[in-house]
Amino acid sequence: MPGQPPPTGTQVWAKMVQRSRTVIAVVTGPRIGRRALAHVCPVADLDRIITDCSADEGALAELRSAGLQIDVVEPPLRR
Repeated sequence: MPGQPPPTGTQVWAKMVQRSRTVIAVVTGPRIGRRALAHVCPVADLDRIITDCSADEGALAELRSAGLQIDVVEPPLRR
């Protein structure tokens, strides 16, 4: 809108979450269970999280008990 500052990246992501039928977050293991600097949406708005095997198992168990689908993947081997 004219006269307003452009939206931030976080505001754009939040709007995409609001308009999506399915919300999938790809999160590195060490970030699971931590607070983020920017807030995009509540965990309850997520349908699925994809993370790596370094994620804390206790935090993953809490997310699963909240009804989230959690996929833990192995990172590719570095050459």
